[in-house]
Amino acid sequence: MAPCGKDTYSLGQRFQTECTPCPSGFATSPNNALGSHTSVAVCIAPPGFLMISSMVAPCGKGTFSSSYSDNYVPCTKCSSLKGAGITTESAGAASVESCTWVEPGFAAVSDKAQVYLTGAPAGSIIAAAKPCPQDHYCTGGSPFDGGAGVPTRCPGGLRTQYEGAFSADQCVAPPGFYIIPDLRKGMASQRVFEASTGIWRLQALYCPTGDSYYGLSNDFYGVSLIPCFNCLPNMVTSCARVPAGAALASCTAALDAAAAKDENGVVKAYGGVGACVLQPGWGWVNMTYGPVNNQVTKAFVQPCPVDTFSQGGAANLNCTPCSTVNPTYTTKNLTGQVACTAP
Repeated sequence: MAPCGKDTYSLGQRFQTECTPCPSGFATSPNNALGSHTSVAVCIAPPGFLMISSMVAPCGKGTFSSSYSDNYVPCTKCSSLKGAGITTESAGAASVESCTWVEPGFAAVSDKAQVYLTGAPAGSIIAAAKPCPQDHYCTGGSPFDGGAGVPTRCPGGLRTQYEGAFSADQCVAPPGFYIIPDLRKGMASQRVFEASTGIWRLQALYCPTGDSYYGLSNDFYGVSLIPCFNCLPNMVTSCARVPAGAALASCTAALDAAAAKDENGVVKAYGGVGACVLQPGWGWVNMTYGPVNNQVTKAFVQPCPVDTFSQGGAANLNCTPCSTVNPTYTTKNLTGQVACTAP
């Protein structure tokens, strides 16, 4: 007669010649006393698993169990010990030492509270995680050298709006910048060589201020890769031709509000459609078109019609009838005028 050993038990029935194996996936604790395996109750969940009624299941990703556990004893979450952003490589972890991988959007932190930006050396302690640093993106995974969990810096001058980016798509051009489409296709003449890494990177560039272009508005960094936008036809990002007075003051204020300036206050680009203003002599003119029984009236930017004028310099400006200035004033059958004159 001999006691039942590892992962087996016996009910002690007469003439029983062998022990009964634990159900599939179950195990017995090595700490059990000799001869204590007298019922199926000694069969419990091994490390890395949890017991749910009559079955066992591996601890889910991001959790672990380091001991033999009875019914409904939950696995321990990595985040409960190391904080948000720490997980395991896969399900079935059997110790806290498996809590070394990082979730997407997070970067690993050492026991000295330093973020591993270039990859943790093998054997390093992963004490916690922090949101991915700004202007980097973190796809999640192993934070050790060469692992997918090492933060990646946004290429070529691109930025992120906040910390915690998890995809390269969150590396974007700031307002007033754009990414040359051909550059994104990889043409050598439109790439920038990064000497420190030996990699050709994309380069974010200013939208040209002299060609009626503007970049993003509202958000400081934006949320997607976009080109520069053209102002509507016959609208410009310039007050050069606007006559002095209220119109010029209004135009200057509109462009200043949308300007992206460098540290010296020099306007480098415009960050919104608010920088698009009408040229002097132009305004929004209602035009009716379509078949007689289904005509549509829509406003277009056009030269001001005969006997109307506009000083320009604003985004929403209708042409003003000369008669509002003086009933006898006219434009002498000319369109696109800045002012009316006496007959």
